[in-house]
Amino acid sequence: MDELLLKIESKKASMLAFLEQLVNIDSALDSPEGNKQCAHLIGDKLAAIGFSIEYYDHPGVCTHVLAKKAGKSEKQVMISGHTDTVFLSGTAKKRPFSIRDNYAYGPGVADMKGGIAMAVFVLEAMSELGWNDNGVTIFFCGDEEPGHPKTNAPDIFKKEGKGKATVFCLEPGRPDGEVVIGRKGVIITKMDITEIASHAMEPHKGISAIHEMANKIQAIKI
Repeated sequence: MDELLLKIESKKASMLAFLEQLVNIDSALDSPEGNKQCAHLIGDKLAAIGFSIEYYDHPGVCTHVLAKKAGKSEKQVMISGHTDTVFLSGTAKKRPFSIRDNYAYGPGVADMKGGIAMAVFVLEAMSELGWNDNGVTIFFCGDEEPGHPKTNAPDIFKKEGKGKATVFCLEPGRPDGEVVIGRKGVIITKMDITEIASHAMEPHKGISAIHEMANKIQAIKI
């Protein structure tokens, strides 16, 4: 383990340079080409250490990257994440990657391009040391932030994660460094509410759709 930690530490400068590349590319839903560029940067890096790479390209939307590498044992692990951010096109130019007082800054540096860079370089270090006991599957989608409105990324996550001994999601953890073992998800719903119109002289005969919507929101609040 000490050997692995030293190997990882020796890659710090390269890892930060790679992170800078990713952060300085806009990759939100309005930047499909930037999203694709991020996916291919990651895929090229993983291909160089023996992973087979597959891209799921959704033109005008985003690009997912799936990478796999066989191991010596039957156990399989998975690393999951996303390459998109919530920062719209032009943000990377306005405030590009920087390091100040030992902290990294830039759009998506924490959520979650930092986690992606860490995964790639840890795997590179392990590969160089011959650590290849377990097979590894990596799936980074390109549309996590908006909730996958136009792709089947959730189905891919489920398919690739099934049967794995462990699945790691490299989203940012808590500020104190604790490992997060669960978090909220997102559900997108559509609700139709119909009002009953009434005259101002007889408001009691009507039903307000706005009031009913407010009641529904309170009722389903998690």
